[in-house]
Formats: sequence, C-alpha cells, structure tokens
Amino acid sequence: THPLQVAALKGFYSITMLLLSISCNMSMLRNIYRDLVVLMEDDLLLPIIKDMSSMPKSLKMLSRRAVRRRLSLPVKSSIAKLRVPAFIEQYLQMNDIEAFVSTDK
Repeated sequence: THPLQVAALKGFYSITMLLLSISCNMSMLRNIYRDLVVLMEDDLLLPIIKDMSSMPKSLKMLSRRAVRRRLSLPVKSSIAKLRVPAFIEQYLQMNDIEAFVSTDK
C-alpha cells in the first residue's frame, strides 16, 4: 500500500495534498486513484486526486519542488533567507497545502 493511499483513506487531507504535490509519476497516481475510487467515498479528496492524476504537474509545482530540494535543513528557515516576494516565500513554505490541516480528521 502506498503512503498516499493510507493518508487518503484515513482522511488526512494535508498529508495527502503534500504527497500529491511531490509525486510526479502520473501512472502511479492513476493507479492509486483507481484503487481509491473503490475503497473510499470522499467528495472533497477524490476529485482532487482525479485532477492531479490526469494532468501533468504545473511548472509552478515543479519549480517549488526543485527549489525546496536545493535548500538546506531546516527548509523553512532557509526559505526565510531567500530574497523573494512574500507570496513566493509562502508558496515555497507550502502554506497552500497547510490550509488543509483544519479539515484533517
């Protein structure tokens, strides 16, 4: 069982979104989606997984992944040292994914 499936089945939306954002293997995502359709009923998460598995990652998402891979640990303090606009800093910190934390079970 893939960690993405476990997170989705347990209703951990923020972890699921994080795993979706870093996964680039489209065929793997399609297989996971196909399995999850049978195993779960979630009107919020299933459409997101379907969309993410049917289209390639955006340049924006790929760029975030590449930048974060180059930063030293801890990543959040490394991001703070970058000379970038605040909205880019927030995106690199994955604040868009952390917004799902309030919906985790």
